[in-house]
Amino acid sequence: MNIRPVMRSPMRNPRPHPRLLPAAEATQRDHGRIEFPIGWVKAWGTLAFNPVSALTGMTMAEICRSPDTRALVVRMMTESREIATRLGVTMRVPLEKRLLGAERVGHHKTSMLQDLEAGRPLEIEAILGTIVELGELVGAHADTLRSVLELARAIDPGRRTGAAARAAVEAAAAS
Repeated sequence: MNIRPVMRSPMRNPRPHPRLLPAAEATQRDHGRIEFPIGWVKAWGTLAFNPVSALTGMTMAEICRSPDTRALVVRMMTESREIATRLGVTMRVPLEKRLLGAERVGHHKTSMLQDLEAGRPLEIEAILGTIVELGELVGAHADTLRSVLELARAIDPGRRTGAAARAAVEAAAAS
C-alpha cells in the first residue's frame, strides 16, 4: 500500500499501524509530521452517505431523517472512525455534529447517486473500498462497511454490462 503525503492537517502523537510505518516514517522525515492520503472528516461522511444514497435513491436530508438509514450511516461512521483511530487519526468533529451538518445540506443528491442515475461508473473503490482495505490492514471490525461496499459494487454500472446495468440505472432514475 502506498501512503503519500497529501493531507495537510498535522496529527498529535501519531501512532501508525506497523505495516504502514515505513511509509509514514518517510513522510515524517520529509515533512516533520505523519500524513495520510485522505481528509478524514470529509471521507468520514462521504464513505457513508454516497453509497447509502446510491443504494436507496435518498438525498442527504432523507438519509439523516430516516431511522433505518441514519442507523446504518452511524454504524458505518463508527467503524471508519475506529479504522482512523488505529491509524493514529483523531476525529476532531463528533459524529452527531457531522450528521447534523449532512442533514443541513438538505435535499442534495450525492455524486454517487447522480453517477448511478446517469449510468456512469461509481467511485465506490476510491470512496469506500480503500477504507475497507485500510481496516483489513489494521485489523479493525468493518462488517457494515464491507457489506455496503459489496451492495454498491452490485449496482455499479461500471461493473455490470447489458440488461443488468440498464435495469440498475432505470431503477435509480425511477426512485
